[in-house]
Amino acid sequence: MRAQVNHNSPNELPVKLYRSRERLTIAAPLPGLEPQDISVKVSNEGESTELIMEAPLRGAFKGDKEVLYDEWSPGPYYKHLVLPAAVDASMANLTYENGIAVLTLPVAERTVPAVLGLKRIGGTVGQTIGNAGHPVRPNSSADHNARKSEVTKRQPNFLASRSRQLTHEVSESLARHPEGSQPTGQ
Repeated sequence: MRAQVNHNSPNELPVKLYRSRERLTIAAPLPGLEPQDISVKVSNEGESTELIMEAPLRGAFKGDKEVLYDEWSPGPYYKHLVLPAAVDASMANLTYENGIAVLTLPVAERTVPAVLGLKRIGGTVGQTIGNAGHPVRPNSSADHNARKSEVTKRQPNFLASRSRQLTHEVSESLARHPEGSQPTGQ
């Protein structure tokens, strides 16, 4: 018996949808893709807010091997959702890592539509930053990366200082207990 997936029709994309007071969060497994393959569209259709998440077929199986079992493929993926609240998609955060896309949309009084894509930030990791904090405030990927870079620049100074401190403590301990002798506990 041989199970097969029709690689011409989109895989129905399973999602998890979470709601907090300020945000809707959608998580979806999209294995086998590059970040730039993923597209998200949020639109206002009459009274409802709709979301479409999709990605094309990444690549077909190549080679001279006989496929014995085939239940999934790296795309195409498609999901259409009617969201339970109006959102501001212009302030959305979208990330993709380890084959999972996570979309965070700020809840709004009225829907602000947007089409979102991902910017590769390394390997098969991508992100788009549109907001930050509680309460939600506007942000951008450039601002996010600048703050992240500033924190990273400070870390080597902290680590070097801590390393010097530990080296000093070990040196003092060795001076008090030469030749590997151990202090006795009391």
